[in-house]
Formats: sequence, structure tokens, C-alpha cells
Amino acid sequence: MKKLKKIFWKILILQLFFYNNVLVHEVNYMKLYFNHLVALGNFIYIKTFGVEMEPSVVGMFKNTTLTLMGGIIGSCVLLFVTTTAGRLLGPVEYGKITLLVTLSQIIILFLLFGLDTTSLREITLAQNNTDKKLQASSCIGIFLCLSVIVGTVFF
Repeated sequence: MKKLKKIFWKILILQLFFYNNVLVHEVNYMKLYFNHLVALGNFIYIKTFGVEMEPSVVGMFKNTTLTLMGGIIGSCVLLFVTTTAGRLLGPVEYGKITLLVTLSQIIILFLLFGLDTTSLREITLAQNNTDKKLQASSCIGIFLCLSVIVGTVFF
């Protein structure tokens, strides 16, 4: 429990220090922060499963953490942009833009129609790099053709 508290306080101090000194050696602080976060994850993993994390689990933990951080940063930026656009454009113009974005997202659902999942599976099953490139290019081609067809029909 003492080790968990110690790691928690290090992360908290690094967060406060990182946000106050963003421009000064930000890469080193981010690596240090990330290493402490991995140490915290390893501590929780040891308490849960009784063994240390294997390198593959550490890699998965790092990738998951980066994805989560990217989602949080993206959500914060979207909140800022949405609020700013709503104030600058006014309710009528912002409503038009929101309607356009919503309609395009609905159309994208029908446009993809499982193409992203299928392309991921086919590219993974491909035996060599030329087959992977062929699968990727054909999926991109199909997506572009469907985009043109749906774009001409709906707009």
C-alpha cells in the first residue's frame, strides 16, 4: 500500500510539474511520467495476478494508455472547438453545421458497411507484403468508389 501511495504521489507531482513547465524538456517529462504510469500499472498487475507483467502485456498497456490519452485530448479539443464554433456562428448557423455533420456520420455508417473490419481481417490474413498492399489498396479503392456513388446520390 505504501508503494502504491508513493507511485501515486509521484504521478500527481509530475502532472502538476508537467502542466506548469510544458515547454521545458517536455519529452523527458512525458517519458518519465509514462514510466511511472507503467510502474503503477505493473504494481496493480502484480497485486491482481501475483506475477509481473510480461513485455507483451507492457506493450499492450502502453498502447492502451496512449489510445486513452489520445481520446481524452481529442475530446477536450472537440469540446473547445464546439463551444467556440457555437459562440462565433450563432444558433442558426451552428445548427446547420451540426445537421450536416450528423448526416455525414449517418451516411458514413452505410458507406463503410463493415469495410473497415473486413479490410483489417483480410490485410492481417495476407501472407506477404505485396498481398497486404494489394488488399489495402483494393479496400481504399472500394471506399473511394462508394464515396463517389453516395456523394452523387445524397448531395
